[in-house]
Amino acid sequence: MDLQGLSAIIVTDPANIFYLIGYNAWSFYTPQMLFVPIDGEMLFFAREMDAHGAHRHRWSRWLRASPPNTPCPPDA
Repeated sequence: MDLQGLSAIIVTDPANIFYLIGYNAWSFYTPQMLFVPIDGEMLFFAREMDAHGAHRHRWSRWLRASPPNTPCPPDA
């Protein structure tokens, strides 16, 4: 990332998310993303119902879950 001049990347492909954090969310058909900064902790954004499984992983402190039927903010 540094060589490309990037301070962070956003990963949305389920296979790439699994490769990076080892969590295979069954909600691949709903919006989810992994924010990977060059410095600091990664953040995984997923549905609230996926949080129950995701919290069983060692990286669960990176999880940010949204309640069901939460619309995306207009600037997302």
